[in-house]
Amino acid sequence: MSYTRGMGSTATDIAAIASAASAAAASLIAAGSGGGTTSSTIDPTTGLPYGTVNPATGMPYGAINPATGLPYGTTAETSYVPIIVGGLALAGVVGFLVMRRRPTANRVRRNRRRRHRRN
Repeated sequence: MSYTRGMGSTATDIAAIASAASAAAASLIAAGSGGGTTSSTIDPTTGLPYGTVNPATGMPYGAINPATGLPYGTTAETSYVPIIVGGLALAGVVGFLVMRRRPTANRVRRNRRRRHRRN
């Protein structure tokens, strides 16, 4: 490193220190990992290293499809709950209207004529 009187380190000195530090960190990581795949690089859901490509979809395992919000290759199961709830609500409305049926003037007259014919 070159230091001149009254000046700090130069940009090349800073770059040399940064590259030496990154090389040292990389060698420490490689030595600690044993050179192979560690448990931190293995996806627990698939048991394969992260980034392994699924041959069926051509995308990495666990990659999210932005159109569905689910991983590629999976489909959302259809939920019938809204259909069931809607059917029950419709049945309740129809039942309420049927039970609420009040005699109208025409129905009253028709029933009166029926009674009159029977007697």
